[in-house]
Amino acid sequence: SVCVVLAALCFSSSAKKLWEGSAKCGLGTPNLQRLALALLAEAVSRGCRKLCRSHGDAAAATRLLWEALGVTQASVLQPLDDTAVESSRERLCREAHDDSFDLKRAVGRSSQFFSREGKYFHMGMTNCTPHGVVGTLLLHLAIIQAADRTQSEETLSAADSLAAALAEKLSNRSISMKTFIEAVLPGTDPKLVQAALYAQGLRYHSARDRSAGVTPLSQPERILRELAQEQRHLAYLEVLQAKLQADAAGARAELRSNKRLAVLAQFHATHRGFPRLF
Repeated sequence: SVCVVLAALCFSSSAKKLWEGSAKCGLGTPNLQRLALALLAEAVSRGCRKLCRSHGDAAAATRLLWEALGVTQASVLQPLDDTAVESSRERLCREAHDDSFDLKRAVGRSSQFFSREGKYFHMGMTNCTPHGVVGTLLLHLAIIQAADRTQSEETLSAADSLAAALAEKLSNRSISMKTFIEAVLPGTDPKLVQAALYAQGLRYHSARDRSAGVTPLSQPERILRELAQEQRHLAYLEVLQAKLQADAAGARAELRSNKRLAVLAQFHATHRGFPRLF
């Protein structure tokens, strides 16, 4: 459970080592960075799973992912005729398909999931939302930093120092998703990471889906491009399979027709024309 891990991370005595140096570096220490990002990704994944289930159909995840990436049926390659066998074989490879995505659309759709005003926010709400992870870790960090400031300055009491630190963090909006992403993934675009989190959560919203590993969130554009390419490739394979099945059904029907014609030909060889009396 994300809640249990989050509570252990903030209040367990054995987790104190993870917070060493955080008073100066924030969430930038390597181990804390990785763990914080993993908790956020897991919370997003669970929220996306609930969002997909709330739609009540098995194709909801794919539909939402296509909407987020801007993938359309028109952008999916179609199977070629039988005369172009070599080209058809090339299209079986994932790399042959377009990897473009609509960044503006991806950011907009992800905002509907992360923003309280978004239509998907409540549909994807779990007992530990992504904002819950962000708020808990950044508030705990603020407490640690306030305690360190009290020890070094000795001008305010612990309670006053904590109150002042929290008031400052809240007033300048330092406790936010953007601040969190900048802390755990320095050098990345927070909006791009947000879009990648949402898209990856839709695609891999179960432990089984993630068993083979996923692209790290430190490469958000790569994540979006790989998912866009994968969705077009999978859609192409579905169309190709349907075409092959239709062709096979047509071939079977033609074979049955030819067999009937062969039987009729044998019959007509001896029974054609007008009957004769002996």
